[in-house]
Amino acid sequence: MNAKLAHWVFGWSVWAGVLVIGAVADRAAADPPRVVLAQPDMGDVGVDPGLKEMIVEFDQDMAVGGVGGVGGGGGGGGFSICGSRETSPQTAGQMPRWATPRKVVIPVMLEPGRAYRLSINCPGARNFRSVKGEAAEIHPIQFRTRAEGEEGPVITEAQAESVWAALVKGIEERYSYKDLRAERGLDWAGLFEKHGPGVRAARTPGELGRRIAAMLRPTGDLHICVRVGAGKGAEPFVLAAGRREVDPNIDVRSLPERIDGWTPLGGHAAGGMYKGVPYLLIGDWGGAGREYEPVMEFLGKHKGAESFILDVRPNSGGDESIARKVAGWFVAEKTVYSKSRIRDPGQNGGQSGGEGGWTPVHERAVTPTGDHPLSDARVAVLIGPAVMSSCESFVLMMRHGAEGRAKLIGSRTFGSTGRPMPLELSPGAYGVTVLLPSWVDYDVDGTVVEGNGVRPDIEVRYTRDREDEVLERAVEELKK
Repeated sequence: MNAKLAHWVFGWSVWAGVLVIGAVADRAAADPPRVVLAQPDMGDVGVDPGLKEMIVEFDQDMAVGGVGGVGGGGGGGGFSICGSRETSPQTAGQMPRWATPRKVVIPVMLEPGRAYRLSINCPGARNFRSVKGEAAEIHPIQFRTRAEGEEGPVITEAQAESVWAALVKGIEERYSYKDLRAERGLDWAGLFEKHGPGVRAARTPGELGRRIAAMLRPTGDLHICVRVGAGKGAEPFVLAAGRREVDPNIDVRSLPERIDGWTPLGGHAAGGMYKGVPYLLIGDWGGAGREYEPVMEFLGKHKGAESFILDVRPNSGGDESIARKVAGWFVAEKTVYSKSRIRDPGQNGGQSGGEGGWTPVHERAVTPTGDHPLSDARVAVLIGPAVMSSCESFVLMMRHGAEGRAKLIGSRTFGSTGRPMPLELSPGAYGVTVLLPSWVDYDVDGTVVEGNGVRPDIEVRYTRDREDEVLERAVEELKK
């Protein structure tokens, strides 16, 4: 299998919402261990480059007698410290050691002014396990050491109070799903009361970012994240607030053997033929410099096809405008596929016809691409629980834009959309920004996509047997 293709299918996240592949099948009855302390931890900036040991502590006793190793596989306990040679701290050949059944010490050699990335456990290596055999939750760690002569950033009490006030105001006025979360049982007042003291007591940017992310975690919103450490040309660290664990209804690794003429198309897509039907897999709508011309060339190669398979089961979103260009090949006329409204504190009842704090409802439409060369084709669109965000918009484009010719086959999509916008909490000084969803996205009938997802027309149970039941059902429907 193409290594680059495997990377984007099994290693990506969207707006930092952590996706754990296959975790559902791997969970045992016991609660999985989780990291309760790491030094340094996610988002720490200004770390002392003279640090010789990292500390990671779990919330329960761990299996300390296994073999394991850095990045090692296996399931009997040990160590899985995942990363790459280029981005992970060097260990000078020393092995991690258990100081207690809950605390592991990792020898490191750091350099000044460098960013480091690693993960305690990862989808491909889960050797950190409890004494009951349960794999620890994946815990990413990213930090940056201070340069020579540089001092570590410190947040004053007054700055922390200002950040807290701005955060609460931003949630009240800008978070589009605030009321929806309350309707579904989230106690905002209790959340603020519980986490306010900790956020106001934070004295480093990393600590502040982690406490804000922890406060927002009960929202379950995958489009909320906290960025820490931007400035002076440095890339920010991204702390996820939401987390999802899904068991995707697709095994991408098996596709090169199933699909005739399997051809990677730009590193984020692949195409070929399946039982005489053109097949196109699109793993994301990434945008931001991604080249989608190979995808367009593949579509053009099959211009006039009577049937087509579009597989977006591993696709968690990206640039909706690219999704519209692809969908436009299959629609014959301009069609409304979604509605949305944006939360904007500048709006009020007397401006632009909007309610207080909201813009008017806006309809989004897909239009034909060129001479819509595939608008007569019968299309099977393969969907599943990993599909979210802009890819859910794509699914709706196909449902409504190719109505009568397109069938959604598989299982319900995840149900998470957002249009996140930055809420700057500390511009310049220590770079802490929260990205908050700014819109509510609806199907054309007014159904909120968030938390509901998109139902398939034909639901297919996926069992990971030798056959791909979803793909087989697609061919069956197309050949009826």
